Amino acid sequence: EEAKAVWESLLDTLAFSKPLFFTNHYTGGDEIFIQDLNNNLYLINSAGRILWKRPLDEAIEGDAYMIDYYKNGKLQILFASRNYLHLIDRNGNYVERYPVQLRSPATNGLALFDYENNMDYRLFICGADRKVYAYDKAGNTVKGWNQFITSSPVRNEVEFFRVSGKDYLVLNDDDNMYILDRRGNVRVEMKEQVARSKRSSLRLTTGSRPRMVLASGDGSIKMVNFSGEEQTYEMKGF
Repeated sequence: EEAKAVWESLLDTLAFSKPLFFTNHYTGGDEIFIQDLNNNLYLINSAGRILWKRPLDEAIEGDAYMIDYYKNGKLQILFASRNYLHLIDRNGNYVERYPVQLRSPATNGLALFDYENNMDYRLFICGADRKVYAYDKAGNTVKGWNQFITSSPVRNEVEFFRVSGKDYLVLNDDDNMYILDRRGNVRVEMKEQVARSKRSSLRLTTGSRPRMVLASGDGSIKMVNFSGEEQTYEMKGF
């Protein structure tokens, strides 16, 4: 049968970014934030009407996020492009001090973490200079963060896990996995290096021995524990 759409909305060209379901803080309803191939940004309401469209000079790198910058229940949209951090309100206007120029052009998508669920956000993005940068929500580099340097550029987003009361920041470059603490220091030394596929997600298993699961470039599945030990599982036909 022909699919029956609730509504349709026409962009100028093909959609480019992953849609962000943005909460209208006045009504509680869902709206959609998206970017097209011409780098135009849109906010579309729950009836499919385009509320606004605005141009951007660059494409969004990775995901966009919904945050409460002022801690007052009014929400904003945070995202990164290759050279800037962007924070815009529901009307498409920049929040003060934004856009913020990155210290080095981004090689991966933005990662956002709220460690204590108190809206003191931490923003992580990796640069072409192979440094891992941590910013606060105002776009300042975080004091006390060691700008860890990887062996090659990082393509996947930085991941955060809390296991047995300890915090771990995990990232991969082309050939290596790095497990850091919240200050950017190595928390776990890898017994053997693990290469993560560019398109692989990184997931945490549950149970008595939590492990991180990823796919490597050769199609095998790697399981890494928090002592730096890994096991490889061969999958047929990949």
